[in-house]
Amino acid sequence: MLIDGSRLFRAMAGDYVLCLFPGKRQMAAVEHGGQITKDIMGRFADAVRAYSQYCKEYADSQEVTEQLKAENQILWVQKMNNIRACVREIVNSEMVYI
Repeated sequence: MLIDGSRLFRAMAGDYVLCLFPGKRQMAAVEHGGQITKDIMGRFADAVRAYSQYCKEYADSQEVTEQLKAENQILWVQKMNNIRACVREIVNSEMVYI
């Protein structure tokens, strides 16, 4: 679920922008802020997709399956928590904190 960036920007910073940029410059500032918000939301969506994809790939490579989940839930949870932590570090370092 993605949020409309321009509406999010207007809701969060609209009044502040009105104070900083009165008159004609106001609309340009709001549009620029909306574009920045859309870019951020797009990057966030990319990071979410990458996180999901990496989790699936790591689980497949380490043979963390539904069968393991049925046979040994504790081991499955341990492995999935480890996979999620590793993938979170990868996504954060490659896509979020750059």
